[in-house]
Amino acid sequence: MAKKWGDLLKEIALFICHLVLEFSWQLYPIIMSFQAYLDNIKTKTGKTPDDFKKLAEQKGFMKNEQLLPEVKAGAIVAWLKEDFDLGHGHAMAIFASFKGKAE
Repeated sequence: MAKKWGDLLKEIALFICHLVLEFSWQLYPIIMSFQAYLDNIKTKTGKTPDDFKKLAEQKGFMKNEQLLPEVKAGAIVAWLKEDFDLGHGHAMAIFASFKGKAE
């Protein structure tokens, strides 16, 4: 009886592995890299993260290329959505670049 349960568990494990291998590649386009977000933003707006930093300084969100401590993500996201029609994820990528994320 133990051998039958062992065989059944192996079959279940192999089936799960098959499902993971079969369908995980389909998730790849959904999970964009940080650089892909930045590339898409540049395509849509013509602006790089550095361009957005300069604009953020003009808006009073940054000083000396540093995000001011009182500025929260929501304010940056709202600005980028309103002025550049960016979606939430793309706006958060710009916010992350303001916080120092580079990859």
